[in-house]
Amino acid sequence: MKWEPDRVERRRAFRIIYLPDERPVVRTIDAVFEVLDLSTEGLRLLLPQRKVMPGSLAGRLFLPTGGNLHVDGRVFKKRTNDPGVYLRCVITPTVVTAEKNRVSI
Repeated sequence: MKWEPDRVERRRAFRIIYLPDERPVVRTIDAVFEVLDLSTEGLRLLLPQRKVMPGSLAGRLFLPTGGNLHVDGRVFKKRTNDPGVYLRCVITPTVVTAEKNRVSI
């Protein structure tokens, strides 16, 4: 996970960007998705090649800290060249803060 304090952020919420070997996962009934970043407004999931995403998604978010929680939200893609899709859902500030505290500056 990396923290970029000097980066210009367009989102209203702080987000945590995960390194490839530290990514949480979202498990659904039939798939597992790596989490690219996380904020209180939702998640950005790595979209496997040739995977068609439904308009909504529900599953369990498994964090590197060992915690897990239910996530349920709308899926959308912002840019065609982005390898991820956004899952708009609510992640409590407590969860985001716990993940942020794992970051070593």
